[in-house]
Amino acid sequence: MYPQEVEEYLAKWPDTIEEILRDEGFQYTPEMVNNIIYNVIGPKSLERFLNDGDVVIKFPDEVEGGKFIIEIISYASLINLKSHGLVDTIEDENGQEIIFITEAGREVANQIKRNMNDTENTDQD
Repeated sequence: MYPQEVEEYLAKWPDTIEEILRDEGFQYTPEMVNNIIYNVIGPKSLERFLNDGDVVIKFPDEVEGGKFIIEIISYASLINLKSHGLVDTIEDENGQEIIFITEAGREVANQIKRNMNDTENTDQD
């Protein structure tokens, strides 16, 4: 899928991704780790490779590095929600991935709202 140089770089990431997910309390599978590597890290490494021949992703400061970790965690959350059937994705006419809530996701959201309302009403008593 990626040029050999990028593939070799991506092969170094599984332990780092697993550590990030563990630190954030995620239960993960090898498939989830690979999805993150190929859909979050891969495009960034490929862009860098095409722009200047280097595959290593670098950040100018801790803020940018933190944003990258948030992107990894967000993608892991999306994978988790999709695996539970609460959200799904489609591709729009421009090739952009669109996330939408499923019927099961709506049911869970409504149940959460009901529970929150019940809690608020109980607190007022």
